[in-house]
Amino acid sequence: MVAWYTGLVILGSQLIFLLFNFFWNWQEWNLEAYGLIMKEFPLMMILPLSFYLALKAISKPKTTEGDYLLFQSENGKDQLKVRLQDFMYANTSENYITIFYISNNSGKHHLIRKPLKVLEQELMAHPEIQRSHRSYLVNTRNIQAVKQLKGKVQIEINGANVPVSKQFQKHFLT
Repeated sequence: MVAWYTGLVILGSQLIFLLFNFFWNWQEWNLEAYGLIMKEFPLMMILPLSFYLALKAISKPKTTEGDYLLFQSENGKDQLKVRLQDFMYANTSENYITIFYISNNSGKHHLIRKPLKVLEQELMAHPEIQRSHRSYLVNTRNIQAVKQLKGKVQIEINGANVPVSKQFQKHFLT
């Protein structure tokens, strides 16, 4: 990246030298004028270039390592905050969801009251979280194995077997 900007500054100083001499009817066509332009142009480009790089660094989105998922019950009283890479899968039973995740290198689970469909819509911003079954949402980053036995597909995540229904098999058998 630094080489790219350095090349642009050198190319820009060459063009400025040619334009300067063209408008001055080639009166400054000497080594001293060339050296002056080659020093002044890069110095004049440091401020706008550093301003651009600072703005780019500020506006850069945060890395995915710091992404957290917030699981909240319908009434908002029960909350669970889990790092994206620690979320394994979610299983539903009627209006209750059991969240399976890793904490302190051990598997844990947490129960919240919320329909799975609502949770799926809340997590749409994370493409690695996919529905595998009408009762399951899985984090595809944590899939350890995909098993196919007698036409039925299962996913292994942290030692647990999660079923995959036929309508979602195309996401996992590629």
